[in-house]
This record gives sequence, structure tokens and C-alpha cells, in this order.
Amino acid sequence: MEKVLSNPLKDALKRGKPQYGCWLNSTTPMMAEIAATCGYDWLLYDGEHGPNDTQSLFHQLQAADGYNSHAVCRIPENHDATFKLVLDMGFKTIMVPLVDNKAKAEAAVRAMTYPPVGVRGVGALVGRATRWNSVADYARKVQDTLCLVAQIETVEAVNNLDEIASVPGVDVMFIGPADLATSMGFYGDFNRPEVLEAIESTIKRIVKLGKVAGAFTMGDLSRQCLDWGALFVSVASDLLVYKQGLSDRLARFNPKAKVEY
Repeated sequence: MEKVLSNPLKDALKRGKPQYGCWLNSTTPMMAEIAATCGYDWLLYDGEHGPNDTQSLFHQLQAADGYNSHAVCRIPENHDATFKLVLDMGFKTIMVPLVDNKAKAEAAVRAMTYPPVGVRGVGALVGRATRWNSVADYARKVQDTLCLVAQIETVEAVNNLDEIASVPGVDVMFIGPADLATSMGFYGDFNRPEVLEAIESTIKRIVKLGKVAGAFTMGDLSRQCLDWGALFVSVASDLLVYKQGLSDRLARFNPKAKVEY
């Protein structure tokens, strides 16, 4: 179990150690706990494209506690109240979608930070983040353990990369290949040479700017991104692995089984 005032993921990234993650969209505590037994460095609970609400996020976080996989929450929007809820639950690493410019990056940092610097509401004393007021001086000590992951997933964000990277408090800049490809005019096709070139150059620029680079990847693209300098990479998705595993199992007995939609 992680100590409340620690963040092993952030510490490992600072040391330059690659961190391999699994994307969770199933919204179930059992699937979260199963994933936590597998040894991934981090598990991401998806509140943007997964059908999660605050209760399902909370219960998954509880189920996977006590294992060594660090919990990451992708929130649905860059909104103060959303940050407040997931931080008070006990998430310490927050991924924010569509951070297209400096103003959006600054807004995310403020939402993760207590006044007078930021705008985070003081409610964690009655929440899981402090183990219900069992952690002394939480508000003064927690900031160094929080990690902000800003998603770079549009042409606008790539064009504004330098100014986003200049914002103190942005720890990781994370590329969303499918959205980036769509923003470039290639709907979801991140295997196009133009998109791969953009991903490569963006990762290298992020590293040169002194930030940790990450990307949503699988298979060969994961290895490429690591070679280009990324440290924070997804290498699996619970639903994709689940579907592929079930399909492969059935194909061993009925190769003709195929459902048409």
C-alpha cells in the first residue's frame, strides 16, 4: 500500500525510469483488482471515455489499494470541481484531456493546488485522501506528491508545446495518438507516416523541454515511443485484452465463429 504522502510513480519518472501502464475502462472493482495483481506500474481509471462516475472510481480505487500499481485518474474535463472530487478520493496522479494551451495548463495546476496559490477546496479532511483526517498536516505536505499529466492531443496543443511545458506544476505531457491523428485530418489513423512523424517529433520536443513524455500506445508503437524518449506509456487496455482473449479462446474450437454487426 502506498503511503498517503508519497507518489512512487512521480518519483520513478523523476529518476528516468520507464513506467508501464494499463488502461481501465471496465468500471468494475473486480477487474481493477485483477489488473492490480499483474504488476503494472500504473493503472488508469478512465473518467473521460469510460462510463465511470464518482462512485465507480471510488470503489475501483479501494479495490486495488494494497497492491503496487499506482492509481491514475483521467478526469472528463478540466474543471475545478472534478479535480476536487478525485483528489479527495485519494488519487494523486491526474490526467487532464485536451490541454491545448498555456491557459488550460495553468487552470489545471490551480485546480490541483490549495489557496492562496490555487483554488482546490479544503475538504480532504473528511475524505479518503487523508484517511478521514488521520494524516497530519496533509494540506501543507501533499502538493509535492501530486502529479499532473497534461494530454497533448491536438494540432493546437503541439503548436503550443513550449508554452504548455513552461507551466510549473505540469509533470507529464501525454500524447493521445488517435485524437492527434483526427486533429490532423486522419480520423483515428495514428499509423499514418505523417502522424507517426508528429508523435516522434513531439515526444523528442517534450524531452528537450525538460518534461516527462508519455503516450497512449500498444504493441510496436509502445516500443517506438520508448525509443523516442517517452517514459510514461500504456501497454494494455482491459477491455481490448478481454475481448481479444475471449475471441482467441473461441476460435480454437470454432474458427468460423464471427459476429457481424
